[in-house]
Amino acid sequence: MPVITYFYIFIATLTISTILIPPISHLAVQMGGIDKPDERKIHSIETPRLGGVAIFCAVLFSIIFFTDVDKQVRAFLAGAVIIFLTGLIDDLVGISPRQKLVGEIAATTVALLMSSLSITSLGNPLGIGEIALGAAAVPFTIFAIVGVMNAINLIDGLDGLAGGVTSIACLVFGMLAWKCGNSNLLLLVIALLGAVVGFLRYNTYPARIFMGDSGSLFLGYCLGFFSVMLLNSPGHHFSPVTPLILLAIPVLDTLVVMARRKLCGRAIFSPDKTHLHHRLMDLGMGHRFSVLMVYGLSYMMAFSALVLYRFTDSVQFVFLIMFSLLLYTGLRYAACSKFLGQTPIFRENRSFRLTATYRRLVHQSQGLLVSIKYLIICQLLLVVFVNPVYPLQLIWGGAALVTAIIFLLLFGSTWGDSILQAVIYLSGALSVFILDNYGRGAELYGIDLVWASHLLFLFLSVAVTLKIVIRKRAGQLLNSPMEYLILFVVLTIPLLPTELTRNFSLMGVAAKSMIMFVGYKLILIRNAKQNRKILFATMTGLIALLIRYATSL
Repeated sequence: MPVITYFYIFIATLTISTILIPPISHLAVQMGGIDKPDERKIHSIETPRLGGVAIFCAVLFSIIFFTDVDKQVRAFLAGAVIIFLTGLIDDLVGISPRQKLVGEIAATTVALLMSSLSITSLGNPLGIGEIALGAAAVPFTIFAIVGVMNAINLIDGLDGLAGGVTSIACLVFGMLAWKCGNSNLLLLVIALLGAVVGFLRYNTYPARIFMGDSGSLFLGYCLGFFSVMLLNSPGHHFSPVTPLILLAIPVLDTLVVMARRKLCGRAIFSPDKTHLHHRLMDLGMGHRFSVLMVYGLSYMMAFSALVLYRFTDSVQFVFLIMFSLLLYTGLRYAACSKFLGQTPIFRENRSFRLTATYRRLVHQSQGLLVSIKYLIICQLLLVVFVNPVYPLQLIWGGAALVTAIIFLLLFGSTWGDSILQAVIYLSGALSVFILDNYGRGAELYGIDLVWASHLLFLFLSVAVTLKIVIRKRAGQLLNSPMEYLILFVVLTIPLLPTELTRNFSLMGVAAKSMIMFVGYKLILIRNAKQNRKILFATMTGLIALLIRYATSL
């Protein structure tokens, strides 16, 4: 599958999920899918809870539209439909925990039998030999996936919590799937990630919609099934402890809460407010910071899973035990010291954009535009040092761009500014193409030009991202038909026939062109003619290409 297809899957699920949320919110109100406040819940107003419908529909559409549904994907979808309907019924009319458990077991059993996947071994976590499951493989796998489903369902207690934890896990599942070449797992992970990110736009504090059981059970089912798919990756061995580390926060929280309930003589599924996020709020943390704290712990465990997956089962298991002990020892110490409750920043529930810290960041972010400008200038000037081995067609293209820039500078009025911006964008893309495809082996003061370009774009992508996030400039990036056309051309380059592209590096060119496009837009947002340094660097690069080719220097 072409790599660009994964990008389209992500964009499709992100867009569908985002678009579906508002009408589903209205539909939830009409159908009675409302989450009402009670003594066990954090929120204080009635909130629609059918966000899981948008997540499920986005994933389902993208998988059917973009992929060939083979045996594993068909099995995943069969179980997904069952668990989604189970959660949806619970959201609309309510069902007992036992009935919900039957639906969870049915969905998992169908998926495993259709896919012929299971966890056949627990590895060697104790260092005394491999623990083979034998005939207990399928029952244990069902138990494990159902456990993950309930873990995600139970952690869905604060705005954005379950969705954020799932997104973090998906990032690492995707990286591991990419490393081992498990394309089925990668496409499912990317589809889910896009859908959840789109949903989080409406679910972050204060949430305008909840995912409900239709969403949380579906997310738990996905993460459980992803774990089994990862462990069954063809030609690659993963420790069974790796997905456990990756999902450590929800799994540990569920195990600890159930153990506490059992010790107190209550049913293990009886509702209470003893989950990790509840305990953080009891320490004095606000809603927002409690979520961020769980995110931070999830990021730490996700990163640990990515770093430790090559280590032995026993090393990973010892790490997991040590983390568990440190986490809950730290919670106990924090409860005794009451430090968090006495620190105002931890109790803050206001949006970060309303704080004095954010205002300082906005003021300081003006320097980011300068950084973006000079990073682009350096990139444009690097092409001057490329050996003149590029074909004549590129020279004609460069000459046409130089002519267009000169004409627009001399005769273009207000109407010509958007065209001038487009010409500058295309000039930047041309320089990237030449550098990535004809700059290999060329050096500048002993530094490889291509690697210098990679480093510049790394810094440029960081600066661009920070600027967009801090100043909320995303809505200003595309505001003319010409810019949409340029974006479309860049995105479709990797889809050209193989016989036309096999001799060129186009994926890197497309990615860099996207980053440069956004950087250009941020600094050319007012008037292209006023950015003389960018114009000078663009003209210098293009003219140098022409002169070097003509003189064969």
